[in-house]
Amino acid sequence: MDMLAALQSKTEQAEVFTIESESTVVSFEANEMKSATTEETQGIALRATVGGRLGFTAASGIVVEDELIDNLLASAQFGDEIDIAFPKMQPAPQVEVYDPELENVPLDRFVEIGREIVATLRDVDENAQISVEIERTVARSALRNSAGAKVTDKGSSFSVSVSVERVRGDDVLIAYDAVDGISFSDEYRQAVERLISKLERAKRAATLQSGHLPVLFSPTGAMLLGVPILLGINGENVLRGTSPLSERQGQQV
Repeated sequence: MDMLAALQSKTEQAEVFTIESESTVVSFEANEMKSATTEETQGIALRATVGGRLGFTAASGIVVEDELIDNLLASAQFGDEIDIAFPKMQPAPQVEVYDPELENVPLDRFVEIGREIVATLRDVDENAQISVEIERTVARSALRNSAGAKVTDKGSSFSVSVSVERVRGDDVLIAYDAVDGISFSDEYRQAVERLISKLERAKRAATLQSGHLPVLFSPTGAMLLGVPILLGINGENVLRGTSPLSERQGQQV
C-alpha cells in the first residue's frame, strides 16, 4: 500500500516519515569485554490535518497499515487546531553525514580497539577499572508529503566513550572522555591520551582547607550555564508557551 496516497484521500494534508537503522555496540566493563551486539530497527510516523486539526501516530517494527491510518485519524479528532501548510520541495545544500567505508569495518576491529584502550590505560595505573563502549550506527530515513516534498537521507556515526574509575583509600577518581564522528578513525587515541594525563595528575593527592573557594568551570562544564537559554529558545517550549521568551518574539532580550 502507498501510505501517502491512502492518507491523501482521507485528510487535507499528510506526511509520511520512515526510518531504518542498524547499530553495532561493543562494550567493556571492569577491564573485561562484556558484550557485542547488533540491532536493527525500523519505524514509521504519520502526520496529517483533518478538519483543521493535527493528528499524529507512530509505530516501530512490522505495522498493519490500515490500523496505523485509523490511529492517525482518531488522533486528529483530539488534535490542536493549527493553521499550517506542509512544505513543498525546496532546494537545500547537501550536507555530508554518511561514510560508506564505516559499514565495512569488521566487528573484530571494534573488539581490538576496546582491548587496546584497556591495556593502554592499565599500563598507566594497574588498579584502574576501565569501561569502554564503541558504537557504529547507519541510518536511512525518508520523508514524503502531500505538498510534493520528497527527501531521503543516509547517515553514519562512530563513537567511542571511555570511563576510568580508581579507588585508593579514601581517594576516588572518576574520569570520562569520548569522541564521535561520521567516519571510522583513530581519534579515540586522543581521548585515551587525555585520560592518561588525568591519571598522571591524579597520582598526587592534593589537600584542601575549608572555606570560601573560587569555582572554575571547564569549557564542557560551562555548557551547564547555557541550559536555561537552550530551553528558552526551544521551538516546542515557545509554541506551548512554557518558555519565558514565548511573548518576546521580535524583541531584544
